[in-house]
Amino acid sequence: MKYYDLLTPPLELTGLAVKEKGKLWRLPEGLIDNVNEDIKSLGKHTAGACVRFRTDSEQVELKVTLSGKVHHSHMAPSGHSGCDVYFDKQFANAIRPEKEDQLYYEGVSDRPFYLTDGLRDVQINLPLYNGVNDLVIGVSDGARVLPPTPFKIKKPVVFYGSSITQGACASKPGNAYFSMLSRALDFPVYCLGFSGSAHGEKNMAEYIAGLSMSVFVMDYDHNDGMPELLERHEPFFKTVREKNPDLPIVLPSRGDFERKAENRELREVVRATFDNAVASGDKNVYFIDGETYFGKKDRGCFTVDGVHPTDLGMWAMAQTMEPTFKNILCK
Repeated sequence: MKYYDLLTPPLELTGLAVKEKGKLWRLPEGLIDNVNEDIKSLGKHTAGACVRFRTDSEQVELKVTLSGKVHHSHMAPSGHSGCDVYFDKQFANAIRPEKEDQLYYEGVSDRPFYLTDGLRDVQINLPLYNGVNDLVIGVSDGARVLPPTPFKIKKPVVFYGSSITQGACASKPGNAYFSMLSRALDFPVYCLGFSGSAHGEKNMAEYIAGLSMSVFVMDYDHNDGMPELLERHEPFFKTVREKNPDLPIVLPSRGDFERKAENRELREVVRATFDNAVASGDKNVYFIDGETYFGKKDRGCFTVDGVHPTDLGMWAMAQTMEPTFKNILCK
């Protein structure tokens, strides 16, 4: 095998603000020191990050060094600390640690047998709820390694939100709803999902407002109750909108609307931000009602605990959102 560091061209690493050996962070250094304590840690997780390249290798080997030990009783290790591999958007394998305290693991993904010989785009999705200190990627001796085929949509879609937005509880990184949408519509992802910790802070709104993006998805209503969501949601939206007057902004609401009465009130806060924007003449704002995610039959199959989606729940979310994103991105 011939080995490449994930930061070595022609490999392309996306979805991170800081790309240094041992420092693969979703937030830049100036901001990560000025957020709440949980985001200081969660911002160093690699949710939404991926490595991409083209190769004619029949195998891809991963050697992964994690930054920490993680245990989530409601989430598979292949999701919180594993990597998964796709050839031409076809799932090949999920490489994962076998023990809770395992900081290093390795494994091999074979190209799916139904894909013929030749150059294929490979995408390796990094862990959702852990950091990566190092990733070494191996290909067969003599195999070509070239830059990846460019995304059809050049600018990233930015997702800001809760644990669900970070990927809980997908069984592997490629099953997070943002990953499914990315594969379907071919756009890069910048995931700013922070489990239980996205509270609509002003400095986060200002940071996001300054990003170059194709779409902004504001999906944090799980992390604030009343009156905090009412106080912060619309101002957050307006901060981003003021600096980006033509940016499409998507406002999804929570899927677990029925668990307690307040959840319906929180959904109406999101809807009110949308309604007020439309009333003011905004033509680039979109509301997605979370009540439509999981249908009306066997709703318990779509979540682990009534809140966090299973793979089925993530798929249902992506399926519900995809027409809106198609309308925005594929005109």
